[in-house]
Amino acid sequence: MSGITDGALEVHDEVQESTAFEHLLDDAIGTTSGRTSKFDLDDVRRAATMIDGSKMLEQLATWRQEARQGTHPGGRPPKIDDRVILIVLLLLAREHTPLWATEMGAVLHRRLTKEARVFLGLPANLSGTARGRTEARRWYNTAWNAFHRMKALMDPYPDTPLYRLTNRSQRDRIVELRDPEVVAQGRERLNWFSDSLLEMTFRLLPRDVRRLINQHTTIGIDQTPMVAASPRGRSPVDKETGLELRVNPKTGKNYSDKLVLEQDSGWYPINAERREESGPGSKPDKDFVWGRAGSIAVLVPNRPVNQAEFPNIALGFSMSLPGTQHVASETVRVLQSIADRGHTPGTVVADRLYFATLSAKSLHIPVKEMGWAVITDYKKTGLGIKGGKAGAIQVEGRHYCAGTPMDLLNASVDAEAHTIDDDTYRKRLEERTAFELRPKEKPDARGHTPMMCPAVGPNATVECPLRELHRNATDKIRIAVLEGNVPKAPDSICTQSSVDFGPEDGIRDAQLFRYQSKEWSDAYRIGRNTDESYHAYVKDVGHEAADTPARRRIRGFAAHQIMATMLLVSANIRKIVTFLTDRETRTSKSNTTGQNLGPLRKTRRRDREGISNYKAKWPLRVLPGAPAGEELDPPLRT
Repeated sequence: MSGITDGALEVHDEVQESTAFEHLLDDAIGTTSGRTSKFDLDDVRRAATMIDGSKMLEQLATWRQEARQGTHPGGRPPKIDDRVILIVLLLLAREHTPLWATEMGAVLHRRLTKEARVFLGLPANLSGTARGRTEARRWYNTAWNAFHRMKALMDPYPDTPLYRLTNRSQRDRIVELRDPEVVAQGRERLNWFSDSLLEMTFRLLPRDVRRLINQHTTIGIDQTPMVAASPRGRSPVDKETGLELRVNPKTGKNYSDKLVLEQDSGWYPINAERREESGPGSKPDKDFVWGRAGSIAVLVPNRPVNQAEFPNIALGFSMSLPGTQHVASETVRVLQSIADRGHTPGTVVADRLYFATLSAKSLHIPVKEMGWAVITDYKKTGLGIKGGKAGAIQVEGRHYCAGTPMDLLNASVDAEAHTIDDDTYRKRLEERTAFELRPKEKPDARGHTPMMCPAVGPNATVECPLRELHRNATDKIRIAVLEGNVPKAPDSICTQSSVDFGPEDGIRDAQLFRYQSKEWSDAYRIGRNTDESYHAYVKDVGHEAADTPARRRIRGFAAHQIMATMLLVSANIRKIVTFLTDRETRTSKSNTTGQNLGPLRKTRRRDREGISNYKAKWPLRVLPGAPAGEELDPPLRT
């Protein structure tokens, strides 16, 4: 009998209708997830090998033993252990399924094959009575309990109520009674968790790739907002006391006493121009989101290449409360962890929030002591003359002769003000290199370097009235220091053969390459673009969706970092698989044709033909009679 008669739906007689259709959903009774595909033994074994290889299980066992203080565990043995719940989390993250307790329970209940269940030590078969919501709820409780048992070992804020709203006085009381040692221990353990799993993904790379990376590890580091599971936010806090402000310091108006679920969060400024503000006013403000700040260190190329030499994966991660006061400590911690894991410190690329803003004591000095070189950009206020030593003038991270012309010293200032064109700017930068101080010797064991005037020695680059040209100097043409630029009271850089520069001299603005040089432009552009690309990659809503709180509803700081780490692990694995696939494809095609076919991906037409409308600074406002500027490299992303 046809189901359609003259365009109208025909109603079947119940007696004649088969009962098969109405029983299609019988197997779904009691389930809480719409996902019915099963993970087989290979899926589970692969995830288990990764978890076992991270060494995280041994560390969790050690922490649990420390928490028990030598006593034996009491009560009924848990149905599943840390290993099983971590395997389930990794399976869900790799499948791009929301990391909910209901989804974890669904995997344990109905989404494992018989062989996979036996491998994990779960009942091989579910009896007929195991169908229905009651059994699904039992597995949900099993997953929920296992996750929270593991989380409790790393929770820096175990005193925070996550299932009832708190007012301002209750939150202040919790903060006042907190044990700083418990907070520090929890943060340290969470970071250990993140680092061990990310390091595990690094070891998934072939040995030749790992060795190439470790020759000179180049890291791009940046913070990204990690939105909390609950959007309820409180008033901003005092940076010194950590207690909530009662009055808006700008407007003088009182902040309302808001009810909050996740108090261990803060207001993250989406708008970079409002970074120094502690949060929004009384009205809703789209420039801020309620959550935490995630510091992600990403492997970036250390030179321009036609095809990727390694995948750009996250190598370090930590989470903190938003605020510039936490940026330096989190950056130092992440970089120290990378070095402690055996990676050779090379170069760290960062935007203006870091080395151009923060104090040398909190960031620059410890980073240099670890062996990391810096590549960064400067703020407008960081351009031009910024102090010096012994008569030498410091400009954008380099020290120059005391007789350097002012138009060369202020080249970047004039370019930023659009009073010179690009061609003039580049010429001035090139001329300025001749006035740069040169090292007389390599740094000693303490990091001290004797620096000498550019007019000294057989390789002098300028001629100065205060210096006699070295007898072995070549006859090449040199720039002369004008009489009007010679200092009236010469300092030691003009009178001595060399001046000792310590490791902290000029460190506030020092960086690896000359600012705005071709080397700097390549390194900074590649590093920043790669870093930003990874952040967008892990936030892709079609995959990890790390920026979507609805995909991870378990509340709390510790739960947030655990799940964010699993999402980064998933993103790293995706990156590695893509890299290995591309490499294998290149190899197979090369073997087939007997020639190297070059990169699989073409350079974007926007970059190939220079048709992008965006430029970092150029074209400048062209002055009357000024020559046309040369075409620049592709634009910077800052």
